[in-house]
Amino acid sequence: MSTPFGAQVPSPTTTKLFNGPDKDKLDRLAIREICEGWPCHRDARNWRAVFTTWSAGKSIDDFISASIAGFNRGERIMHAAMGCSVELGADSKRAVGILKTCIDQRFELDGEKGGKVEVDAQCLNRFCFFCEKNEKGEWKVAYYKVIYEKDRLIPVDPRKLPKLDDALLSRFPYGYRYLGYCQSLLGHDVMLDLPIASGPDHERLYEAMKAWTEQGADRKTMDELLRVKRT
Repeated sequence: MSTPFGAQVPSPTTTKLFNGPDKDKLDRLAIREICEGWPCHRDARNWRAVFTTWSAGKSIDDFISASIAGFNRGERIMHAAMGCSVELGADSKRAVGILKTCIDQRFELDGEKGGKVEVDAQCLNRFCFFCEKNEKGEWKVAYYKVIYEKDRLIPVDPRKLPKLDDALLSRFPYGYRYLGYCQSLLGHDVMLDLPIASGPDHERLYEAMKAWTEQGADRKTMDELLRVKRT
């Protein structure tokens, strides 16, 4: 049964969120630097910086390739980085950084009165970075997931409104309804079970945070919890 909306989220209970010795503060600062820098570097197309935040694996290469392809197609996706909190594991070897963000993507849709109109789909999220400290003492990202909280669609010119397909719009979850709708019109296969602000997928993500920071979960367990498919 899902936790009621508004209740305490099932977050880790032994992690170090605030204060503590200077080494804990520095660890949290280093992780926050990665979390806040990641969308900024991505939007600026600084791929070297994006790559160096990652621990290893093909997933970051795929992400960079997909981002470059999107830029080349003329897609304009930007991110506003907001507040960041860090769940630092008791052993200071693993952590989860949670960054509040806003995804902002511009689209061209059919207008209510004909022609085309430009709109911005804006989606508030929590970017969740599962981090670990390597043998050099450097923090790197091992997994990255997003919680989609709510979104909206804004006409660039308020005098020109888009024409929306209500049946198609209703297919997408509340947390990313307009963003998913617009991306589907570009031909993207938008997943319909991504974590939103409540529900089983949201709780599974917090279960993964606890497994990562408190239970020393191995990669196989984390892949299953986070639904990561490796090729």
